[in-house]
Order: sequence, then structure tokens, then C-alpha cells
Amino acid sequence: MTLTDADEVAVIEEVEEGAADEPEHDEQGDRGAFRMLVELVPLEKFRRAVTSFFAGNRQQELQAAFGDPESVLPDLEEWARQMDPGECEQIAGLCKSVKTLIAQGADSQEAVHPDDLEREAKHARDELCRHWIDMLLIALEFVPQGGRLALTNTLLPESGQLGRRQQEEWDHEHKESLQSLYNNVALTRDDFQPLLRDYGTALRARVRQQEMPAPDHCFFLMRSNAVHFGRRPVAAAD
Repeated sequence: MTLTDADEVAVIEEVEEGAADEPEHDEQGDRGAFRMLVELVPLEKFRRAVTSFFAGNRQQELQAAFGDPESVLPDLEEWARQMDPGECEQIAGLCKSVKTLIAQGADSQEAVHPDDLEREAKHARDELCRHWIDMLLIALEFVPQGGRLALTNTLLPESGQLGRRQQEEWDHEHKESLQSLYNNVALTRDDFQPLLRDYGTALRARVRQQEMPAPDHCFFLMRSNAVHFGRRPVAAAD
């Protein structure tokens, strides 16, 4: 049987389309699973954390610019005594404003524009979840095929499941990942554990009812009152 030029083109297009479809499906599945995990914790919790982060930075900047108002006040009062009454009132008003501004800095939501707050909160939520999943995937590479990892309340592998060298390697990767996360999101180090604990609480409630998919053919399930993380066998290509 001889193929015409049109037949050859059709076959090539079909092969190319089939080759493109499979990875796209996997990527879409991974993206969908990732979004489901990300959204386990409401964005509002990240908004509050990001607001505090920016307000804290603002307070530090104000402190650097104006100094401690309690220590600056005596100098301002001495300066005011050497000036006319009208200028004294201006100095007193300035000192009061600076004290109020610094005292309220940590609670002020005006330190960041609402659009910036929303963008940074979404970015922080995505990156914290990505860090957590990446660390589980790395740990799973050290587990025999078909094995699962029992997880802590903050959804990281419980101790004693990896060999000594494997644990040291994972600890190094975890430390590097945390540093990268810290450098790239508007969260403090003190925010990480509470937010991961929130993920743990939400995921535990979800998997009590049914398994939950994760990227890279992985899944979460409940066994012996603990969340476990594993990977489904992938069929070999023909």
C-alpha cells in the first residue's frame, strides 16, 4: 500500500498531535492538583501575614529615619525652648506625629497598596505550597517504589523514615529551599510553620473522607490517623 502525500501529512499530524496531547494532559492534571492543594488555606490568612510583613518593614524604615521618639523628644523640646512660640508648637506637633506614626506602623494597612497586597499574598501562598510539595517529592525519591511517607502536622516527613545519609541530604535541600522561600516571599520566618500547620489541618480534614491527588502522579491519604504521601505506579510506555 502506497501513501499519498496527503496521507503522509495526515499521519504526521496525527502522530504530532498525539505526542503533544499526553504531556499536556499530565501538566494540566498537575496544575489542577496543585491548585486544589494551594486553595486548602484561604487567601485571607496570607493577606494578613503579608500586611504584617510590610507594616513591620515600614516601622523599621520609620525607626531608621526618625530614631526612637522617646530619645529624640528631649532634643526637640530643648530646640523648641530656643524658638518663637509659633515654632515651638510646630516642633511639638512634629514630635507627636512621629510618635503616633511609629506606634501605629505595625498595625497600619496603608503600608501596602491593595493590588500589591493581593499579588504578594497569592505569590506567597503559591510558593509556600510549592516548597512543601517539592520537599515531599524529594523525600519520596528515597522511599522504595510503592512506599509512602507518614507526615507531621506541618506536612513534612516524620523522622526515622529515611536513612542517615538520605536524611542529611534532605535536610540540606530543605534548608536551601527555606532560604530561597524566605528571600522570595513577603512572609517572615515565623509565618511559615503556622501556615503549614493550617495546611496540615485542612488536608487532614479532606483526606479523612477521600484521597486527594497531588502533582507527579502522587496522592495524600489517611492511614493510622496520620496523613501519608505516596505515588501511583506509572505504566511503562509501549
